[in-house]
Amino acid sequence: MVSLLELGLVKHFFQNPYDDLRKIFVLSNTPHLFKCILRWRHYQVLYEKERKLPGNTNVCPKFIESHIGPCSFAKMRVSLMTQCISNQSNDYFVLVHVGLNIYRQRLTEELEDSEPTAMFSLYLNNLFDCFNRRYPGEGIKHSSPDIDKVPIILIDSWEMEVSKNMILPDNYLTKETAEGLRVTLQSMFAFIEYLYTVGFDFVLTSKANQDKIEVSD
Repeated sequence: MVSLLELGLVKHFFQNPYDDLRKIFVLSNTPHLFKCILRWRHYQVLYEKERKLPGNTNVCPKFIESHIGPCSFAKMRVSLMTQCISNQSNDYFVLVHVGLNIYRQRLTEELEDSEPTAMFSLYLNNLFDCFNRRYPGEGIKHSSPDIDKVPIILIDSWEMEVSKNMILPDNYLTKETAEGLRVTLQSMFAFIEYLYTVGFDFVLTSKANQDKIEVSD
């Protein structure tokens, strides 16, 4: 179904064949969608700069080769992706956006245009957090600012720039990733609103990820 979609023609649900009053929402596996996004030249340049420095002088000491050139097994590790885009400051996360900003301020030529990448990394972190709420205290409530259509508008406007030749296709997502994100965003917002109408006080969005379905009895 997803492969047949085009910009502005998103079909993110279908009717339950056994209950006309219910819809079945279509979602891609969010963590794996995000892993498909992070294949950027700026990340590779940052890694090459970092690995030439002594360990105690690195801006991103936790940035390792597996983050930009993972082996077949490592490609399945969602943690490598979340470590790159996270804005948390501790020993576990890489803080790539900080490294990009610092090297750009040092006038590193290959990273002079990296500010949008750093900003987009933080944007992805916030979006991923929205889709990965696990505990009641962080559940998405009806008044939550997480529920907005900005991510959908961003993807649509980004794709429109490609169609108008304002940016190169290589600077956009793959067709499959863009469509998967668009469908998942629409479905996520729609079923959150639906759950509110039937009495839910909050929604734990991580429960909609594919891994939760795979381990269910």
